[in-house]
Amino acid sequence: MVRSECAPGHCSFVPRAALASARSAGERERIGEAFSSGPETGQLVGAVAVRLGGLLAAALLRRAERADSAVAVPV
Repeated sequence: MVRSECAPGHCSFVPRAALASARSAGERERIGEAFSSGPETGQLVGAVAVRLGGLLAAALLRRAERADSAVAVPV
């Protein structure tokens, strides 16, 4: 893999074969952009999964709290 030429902060490692198959500078740029969008997409998916997990945990805790209060024995 080689480091592609890209804007600062937006570089990614691109396989040599992908760059070698490019026929023009524009194609090389599109290949670089395609490989650099992978981590961004992964971070977005991860953030959504964490958010959904938190919402699910909150719902389950709320449900458990209601179940506990319904069977509480008065002293």
